[in-house]
Amino acid sequence: MYEQIEKLKANKKRAGASREMVLQDVVLSNPKNTFLGGYEMAVSLAMSAVNKELKLLSIMEDPKDPTQTIIRTEFTYWQIEDDDDGVLCSCSTSDKAQYEKAFADFTPDDNDEDGPQRIVGFEGSIKSPYIEAKSQSDRTVNLIMDFTEGTYNSKRSSMRTPVELNGLKVILNVDLSSAPTLRALEEYNTPEAEEAVERQIASIKSDFEESGQTLNDQDFTVESLFLDLENADFINYITVFTANEEQKEYTQKIQLMLSSYLNNTLKGSKSPYVLGYVVTLPNLKESDPALFQPRAMTYSVSYVSQDGEQDLNRSSVNYMMNTSPDALAPRDTSMPSLISKQDALLGYSVFGIDAALFNDGIITPVIDQLVTELNNAFTKLAKDPNFGSQLIFGGPSMSSNQSLTVKSTTDWIYQSVPISTLIKDGVTLPERLINAYDGFSTFNPKSGATTGDTMNLDMKYSPRITVDFYSEEDNRGCEIVLHCQVFNNYLHEYWTTAFKTNKKKGEAANYECDGMPAGQNPECQILTIRLTPDASGGFQITTKVDGENKFGIIQNEDSVVEGGNNMINSQGYYECLNTKDILEDVKKEITPWLTFPRVILPLCNVYIYAGMSFQQADDSSDYNSIVNLQAAYAPQTADLNQLSKPTSFQKETL
Repeated sequence: MYEQIEKLKANKKRAGASREMVLQDVVLSNPKNTFLGGYEMAVSLAMSAVNKELKLLSIMEDPKDPTQTIIRTEFTYWQIEDDDDGVLCSCSTSDKAQYEKAFADFTPDDNDEDGPQRIVGFEGSIKSPYIEAKSQSDRTVNLIMDFTEGTYNSKRSSMRTPVELNGLKVILNVDLSSAPTLRALEEYNTPEAEEAVERQIASIKSDFEESGQTLNDQDFTVESLFLDLENADFINYITVFTANEEQKEYTQKIQLMLSSYLNNTLKGSKSPYVLGYVVTLPNLKESDPALFQPRAMTYSVSYVSQDGEQDLNRSSVNYMMNTSPDALAPRDTSMPSLISKQDALLGYSVFGIDAALFNDGIITPVIDQLVTELNNAFTKLAKDPNFGSQLIFGGPSMSSNQSLTVKSTTDWIYQSVPISTLIKDGVTLPERLINAYDGFSTFNPKSGATTGDTMNLDMKYSPRITVDFYSEEDNRGCEIVLHCQVFNNYLHEYWTTAFKTNKKKGEAANYECDGMPAGQNPECQILTIRLTPDASGGFQITTKVDGENKFGIIQNEDSVVEGGNNMINSQGYYECLNTKDILEDVKKEITPWLTFPRVILPLCNVYIYAGMSFQQADDSSDYNSIVNLQAAYAPQTADLNQLSKPTSFQKETL
């Protein structure tokens, strides 16, 4: 961490005039996913969700100062200027009496043309601030403040000129991607910006010393976003839109005053906030580190239109993240909004995780453990001293020759494949063979005839593993399914010395395969592992064994399909190797592994996750593919109880 900071400082000193990423020699952990701007993860936080939260924060009491709201909507500002519009001093305050006193006490210095010549300022109230994306081509954000009441004042001598501000609209154009922090590692070449970088480095270094983390969940709240939105260091310009002719006459003066306030007073200062105060970040409950803990972050903005107008339910501020502080993308990176029309309809934002990262971090480890326990189950069978003497095919009481042999002892090994392959085709493991033989013979001394009945069966186990994602209200999450597929070659003979041999020979499978006639309806038993995102940021993990073990006949001699079907599915046939028992054994062993340690999703103190879906790229790889989780913004706070979790994902999203 400290080496990273020192490298940042060193690069700052030798950087040229261009705004380039400082650590240009960094290799991204996954630089290919263009839909995530080259990052591993992203939250597309709907602008409508941000605006709802800003409105809520504008009416909620500040827990540290109950006389104020968290976002203050009443403020005053004044500045003293010389004749060249230079600002000699300024003050942003919440104390209206102080503002009135400044105007009452002001006297111009007639003896010094470079001295104070006039005082200008404004006081008033605004609606809850809100944001909009500027356009499809411009990835900046407009922070908009509408005055409900207020007055612009200017005074040169004893004369004071008031202009009502009711209806005036002030727009701050903010370039969020230029935040000069360790999260973005940008280079700035003005003294003020370098000071801003130093301040951020000191703050991040302090946070790291206290928690060992470069980022925490507070950094992903709307409060934190709002601090960056109103930070003068990231504001490109201010625009004023007037509501009447009187305001229009003073537009230039008002805009000059606000621009002066922005550029001369705030930028590079210790408190660069336009509204003149610092929002208190919520005191979020601590949680265990996430599996994909974000350690590097920057912003981008996505614009989405509907019928020619901006769709604020899909336009988004994007928090683009990596799991390593060294893995960062250039500042001008961008990405499309991850919020689909259906997500927007239900009021969701979206958390996207690079499919390769999700596969490596969750899917593959679960399948690896699943295959390990499946191998253990077969090893247990082979070592069972009673294995060869179990009843087979119901176990004829007069059996004289009976055996059960595990012929394939090589363990299954799972070779990771893309999630898209697991969804479309699944992965079928190689065959493992168990041979069963059962037979008896009798001699009739009266007739001198011998009667025999034998069954020889090669059972080829080739489990298949599939994955799918679900986002329906009563069916959410990611499912990893083990299908216990078995393919049989069988030979059944009944004979006597007096009659011809009655023989049935064929193939059967408990899954559909080539050559199986219509109407067979095979069914294999399955073990389902479901990972469902829960309200505390983890996965609720459930396991279940389902289905019947029913074989369909692929072929048999003399086309005796029905007879073969009746025999191969007869009562007691599979008593010795019931696939349900195998799957239940695997389920029992894998459940403790899945539930501890618990998988924690990133930002679980800020977002409640719901349904999941898979966004597939054009090819069959995980390149540019994304695992999306529906996310409701609802920070779990210790102090701000009003920010409780929504009772319904669909109907309410804070």
